[in-house]
Amino acid sequence: MHKSQVRKRMVGALTALAVMTCVGASWSATLINTQFTTDAYYSGRALSSAPGDSWNHFDTSSGLNVALTDATNGATGVTLSWNSDGVFGDISNSGFMGTPYENLMGGYLYNFSGIYNITYSGLTPNSAYTFFIYSQGDYASDERQLNVSINGGPTETTLPTDSTADTFILNQNFQKLFVYADGAGQFSIDYSPGNINYNEANINAIQLIDAVPEPSTFLLLGAGVGGLALIRRKARKSR
Repeated sequence: MHKSQVRKRMVGALTALAVMTCVGASWSATLINTQFTTDAYYSGRALSSAPGDSWNHFDTSSGLNVALTDATNGATGVTLSWNSDGVFGDISNSGFMGTPYENLMGGYLYNFSGIYNITYSGLTPNSAYTFFIYSQGDYASDERQLNVSINGGPTETTLPTDSTADTFILNQNFQKLFVYADGAGQFSIDYSPGNINYNEANINAIQLIDAVPEPSTFLLLGAGVGGLALIRRKARKSR
């Protein structure tokens, strides 16, 4: 086979390797779990975690730059600030009572007074995150609604049309949002009641996930791109 044909095939193979590396890259996610309750603390699975994951637990109505750990109980450098009218805890007040999630969905941060705020700091500036916010309606009522606006963006509303639901239902007892930290490594969540006739908004828990490529992914991609550049350089010299 002619040398030029061999080079072309090698270039094609390395190009395919680079593409497959980008498409099928292995990603490691930093997961930060936060729960608000004065009752039983939760540890374990939710919508974006595995069994045994560690949670940050808070039972105060406010906090300022409180350090957060990740799902392995490791330091993150991320802090949380929040305010509210208080924190409540009562497992019997949730449709999840009797399920594996009763401790997660029994307690909550509550807001009776308009707009309050939750702010994450210490994030990677201008990076994307996936954000889950859990908000269970009152066991005896379907009128509690939660408005959420991130970094001053559009308002998203959780509508607990089935307040006794015992499974997670998107936009009913949780929201899944994609957010970007700003240039200072922060994002800010304004939350408020969504139903003016029942002036209460609840937040049971929050999960924050960022996705970062594994080091092996960078090495594999670098090897493919480097090999491709070397072959092209040799091809130019042989002309």
